[in-house]
Amino acid sequence: MNSAHLHICCFCSFCL
Repeated sequence: MNSAHLHICCFCSFCL
Protein backbone atom coordinates (compact mmCIF):
# COMPACT_ATOMS: atom_id res chain seq x y z
CA MET A 1 0.00 0.00 0.00
CA ASN A 2 1.11 3.52 -0.73
CA SER A 3 0.97 6.33 1.80
CA ALA A 4 -1.34 8.22 -0.57
CA HIS A 5 -3.85 5.38 -0.31
CA LEU A 6 -3.85 5.34 3.49
CA HIS A 7 -5.66 8.64 3.97
CA ILE A 8 -8.42 7.75 1.50
CA CYS A 9 -8.79 4.28 3.01
CA CYS A 10 -10.61 5.56 6.08
CA PHE A 11 -13.78 3.90 4.72
CA CYS A 12 -12.01 0.55 4.60
CA SER A 13 -12.42 -1.88 7.49
CA PHE A 14 -8.64 -2.23 7.74
CA CYS A 15 -8.10 1.51 8.17
CA LEU A 16 -6.86 2.55 11.63
